[in-house]
Amino acid sequence: MKKHFIVCRLFIIFVFSLLLCACGEEKKAEPESVSQEAVTWGGSSLAEGADSKTPAPEGVEIVTDFSQFASPKADQTYQPETDEPPFFNEGGMLVRGKDCYYVCANQFLYVFDPDTKQFAKLCNKPECEHEPGTDCNALVLNEEQYMISAVHGLFYYQGSLYVILDYGYQVSSASRAGYQSIGLFRISLDGSRKEKVCDLLQYYVEDLSAMEEVEETFSFAQHRGYIYYVYDMQADSSIGDPYRNGNHTIWRIPVDGSGERQCIMPLPEESIAVYTCFAASGSYVYFTVSDENMEGDLYRFQTETETIEKPDIPRLICLAYALLDSYVIYKPEQDKPILYAYDTATGKKTVFADLTSEQLHKGGQLAYDGEFLYVFDMEDDFNDTRWKQVRRDGAAGAWVDTKDISEKVMLGTLYHAEGDYLFYLRSKGTEAVLYYADKAELENGKAKFVRAQ
Repeated sequence: MKKHFIVCRLFIIFVFSLLLCACGEEKKAEPESVSQEAVTWGGSSLAEGADSKTPAPEGVEIVTDFSQFASPKADQTYQPETDEPPFFNEGGMLVRGKDCYYVCANQFLYVFDPDTKQFAKLCNKPECEHEPGTDCNALVLNEEQYMISAVHGLFYYQGSLYVILDYGYQVSSASRAGYQSIGLFRISLDGSRKEKVCDLLQYYVEDLSAMEEVEETFSFAQHRGYIYYVYDMQADSSIGDPYRNGNHTIWRIPVDGSGERQCIMPLPEESIAVYTCFAASGSYVYFTVSDENMEGDLYRFQTETETIEKPDIPRLICLAYALLDSYVIYKPEQDKPILYAYDTATGKKTVFADLTSEQLHKGGQLAYDGEFLYVFDMEDDFNDTRWKQVRRDGAAGAWVDTKDISEKVMLGTLYHAEGDYLFYLRSKGTEAVLYYADKAELENGKAKFVRAQ
């Protein structure tokens, strides 16, 4: 799940729009700043004075009878070149390539070499200063025609890096309203080649400024040739039109940008899109539909039949599920540290791990790194510092405690990456700082995090 605040961005866009207007007064209109096509992602904008409610788009068939679930024919084993990684990657800014890890922070790309433990910006140009506004390969984009205001995610797919960027500012020729785009960009592994693949959506700036809470939602997963995503860029309860401009809907589009995007499922109007959490395995893409308490239902899109299946799983904590082989491990109650397993082959549910004796506090997040499960533990003083490791057989493992480094370097993000390491990423000014811990050296319930140089 990716979630960004955009108050500063709105200010930047506002100033930029004033500059465009000032230029327009002297030169009538700058052709490159005026789009010849209005935004056409569905519905209309508040900027166009829309007074009718946008109907929900039509999704695919939803199957609820377990006996009608289709058995997959494709290979269900994890394919690292094409599949969504099995772990929960909050923030979506650290991914594993073939022999190293890539990080996106502050609009720069970094690389971590697990052999040398070196962490550096992804640029090998001699005498490069690695600064914004230069021709540094590590910049996610350095073309002057793009005005980047946010990075929504990073992923690896078939030998390339992909970033999802909020960029550009244009003016609709129909409404004269300013709008932004969120697009998918492909980057070579050395950072030297960058190209736009496609736009995932466009949204009107005025619609964002009309929201009571200035906040945007964009969540995604990439899996076997498609990006699956949901967004709420301008619709909230004060507007009362959740599907305007394609909001509040699960979509998918090919990673190569070919073809039109497909509606998988419009979310129920009363649901909260920011708590939608994706995961994928084999022929299935899972996602949650949540209420305001982060509780809700789990669905999965069957990529071979292109239907949605709803497993018979009780309401769960929407950030607290993980895919472990043919099982869905889930946590139905925030206050009870008990994990359950749903067997996707039989439909049966059993207790997977009872962690009551482990002295966990309150927490509602579950992660998986391909080897271990991790249960988030929120301490009484609300320091987001601890995770409880759980082995694949359900036995409790070590504590992963980032309190020591988080107090020294300010809070960051813990990544449960596949491979040998846990990572802790934070920003120091305009630079990224990465800490790593060898999973094999988790001793006495405390991870030994070391700063990468």
